[in-house]
Amino acid sequence: MVNPGMASREYSSAAGRAPAAGGAAGVAPGGYLRAEEDPIVVRDLLLLTRAPLALSAAANVVTGALVLRDPAAPWRAEEAGALALLALASCCAYWAGMVLNDRFDLERDRALYPDRPLPAGRVSPVTASLLGGGLLVALLALATLAGAALGQGAAARGALGAVALAACILAYDGLLKAERLPGALAMGACRAANALLGAFVLGAWEGPRELGPALLYALLLGMYVVYLTVLSFYEDEDAPPDAVATGCLGTTLPPALVALATLAGPVRLHPLALVGALPLALVALAQGFAVIEQGTRARGERTTRALLRAIYLLDVALLLGTRHWVAAGAVALAGLVAMAAARLLFAPPPARLDDAG
Repeated sequence: MVNPGMASREYSSAAGRAPAAGGAAGVAPGGYLRAEEDPIVVRDLLLLTRAPLALSAAANVVTGALVLRDPAAPWRAEEAGALALLALASCCAYWAGMVLNDRFDLERDRALYPDRPLPAGRVSPVTASLLGGGLLVALLALATLAGAALGQGAAARGALGAVALAACILAYDGLLKAERLPGALAMGACRAANALLGAFVLGAWEGPRELGPALLYALLLGMYVVYLTVLSFYEDEDAPPDAVATGCLGTTLPPALVALATLAGPVRLHPLALVGALPLALVALAQGFAVIEQGTRARGERTTRALLRAIYLLDVALLLGTRHWVAAGAVALAGLVAMAAARLLFAPPPARLDDAG
């Protein structure tokens, strides 16, 4: 899962209304409808769930399953169907984490981000609680159904994997994110558990030794998210030098380890893994230098956003490293689609002039 506390900033400006001078009853100055006059609309629910960003979670679960699979092996219909269900289950987990994050942070957001759907009153706390809980139930149902399609006890694996992922989400949202280090570790655990869900349910290994690529991927993804989260906790203040150094060095470590795995190690990756690893390293280094030069307060959410969007590059690196050429291209395309959709959704809404004015 992407850090709900980080991704919540993606739509902070989108939920607001532009200021101006003058106005009429029911209409904000300048002709914009006031937040309290807005009905509950689909866009508010899309903002609440950060809908397009869930594609990164789906990409993680697919990547985690594919790195254990021979790229030349034929797919059975039930395997492809199960993986599709698990990708949808992963999206539900992501959306649930976002909604519950905002529900737990409601009082804080009323002071800091009053124009967001929940504190603005466009989505009620009850609706958010039911939606978040319902999405967790959907995660459990879809993962169990995916396992049931495979037979041979896989339904139990699906349920167990879903419960583990849901527990990580609830632990982060409801308890651990209040503290920086436990919160960062919990967020990394969310992403790692999600990345292993597909491999676990599909049972794509014959013994412990075959787990290497999936464990490497989950470790690298979790590590990247932990250090990214460390930096994100300081978006509203200047981080101490040790936190800056930890976050900057930590986000460059996963692509460096991918590069090392193309040369040596228990899990050997194809050299084309560098196609994903090198751009990821460049993004991490660029953001690290920017944070060192400008400070975390001045950078705000820009560093977090850039590092979050670069997660797809780690997926591409591992898929190319395990010779899944087509899947790597599909994940890269999904990342571009998600970024384009996010730009549309998180952009401030257009002005709506009063017909009478």
